[in-house]
Amino acid sequence: SKHQTSFSDLEIKDEERNETVKKERKKLNIKLFSGWLPIMENTEYERILVTRGDIKLQNEKIDVLGIRKLFSDIHIIETDDGKYDKLEDIKKLYLDDEIIVIGNRIDCEIRYGNLLGLKTIHIKHGKYEKLIPVDRFEIATHSIKIEDLPALYKWL
Repeated sequence: SKHQTSFSDLEIKDEERNETVKKERKKLNIKLFSGWLPIMENTEYERILVTRGDIKLQNEKIDVLGIRKLFSDIHIIETDDGKYDKLEDIKKLYLDDEIIVIGNRIDCEIRYGNLLGLKTIHIKHGKYEKLIPVDRFEIATHSIKIEDLPALYKWL
């Protein structure tokens, strides 16, 4: 029949798909912060990722970075306000002193964590590192430059 597919055809299709995925990953051109992986792997805490953006793209980033296995739960939110709502939901499941909100945006993760009365750690890095706090809710419990990541251990 003309709809019959051989194993070699499937292998070729799989190979083409793998090449496409590799090209897409190269386009993303992202990598983990130096020193981040040992911290994530060597803490006994349950880790929950709350990230904002296009669901497909965020999932691709998570897979390219190879970090999916590091989190017990991953929430991809489409708006910054959705992050607040998700953190509020998470807060209901744990004691306040069991939650640490870590982020690089004082106007988002740090603000929301502080508004919810949680411990916050600001990672100063990237396009948001020079943001100036507009009020006390944008001042993290702790602040750290990306190159000083190993110092995070003392706050975890």
